[in-house]
Amino acid sequence: MLVAALAGFVLLIPVVTAPLAFAGHYALANDIAEEKSVSWRTWWDGARRYWRPAAIWLGLYVLMILILLANLRFYARLNVSWAPLLQGIWVTLFILWVAVNLYVMPLYLLQTDQRLRLSYRNAALLAVSDPLTTFVLLVLLVLLFVLLSQVALPLILLLPPFTALVGAIAVRLRLEKEGLWQPFDSEVRESEPKPRVGRAPPNQRPVRPRSPDERQ
Repeated sequence: MLVAALAGFVLLIPVVTAPLAFAGHYALANDIAEEKSVSWRTWWDGARRYWRPAAIWLGLYVLMILILLANLRFYARLNVSWAPLLQGIWVTLFILWVAVNLYVMPLYLLQTDQRLRLSYRNAALLAVSDPLTTFVLLVLLVLLFVLLSQVALPLILLLPPFTALVGAIAVRLRLEKEGLWQPFDSEVRESEPKPRVGRAPPNQRPVRPRSPDERQ
């Protein structure tokens, strides 16, 4: 765990290797959430396997953040009566975007159909369907960011692995609540197909067999 955190710390410094760090962090966090045994190898294998989708996700995330901040700054300079309304809209969109991206990569790693577009949809449904939990998580992460920046600015680079773990655990708890979580079984034979966790989108519930009275 410590080696993985240090490796991620180093890879986050150059922008070009940041996707490797995020991919490793989310892969490690996913296995921790599934209560699997983890090691340095878990982080490295995840970094190599998922760096491409992590790069796309990270690029879209940063791009949208820059666009939202640019719009917020633009309307903040307008001296018109309706400018505060537009500022409020952009602030809301900013918060929603950050909230959705808290769940995107954890859901991507759990999906049978590993498409980022599907991950964004499921993440949006999860964030909107449980706004209170999402808001509390965002507040805690912001407070942690402020704390780390006050202690030592480089410590902010330790925030991504913690954010990945928070997102992975939050996804697990939500899937458990919906009855969609299948606990990892380390004793499943290799010849048997191993079920993955959270294959169904968060908005889908298991089908309950109808009783004889309901069939009539």
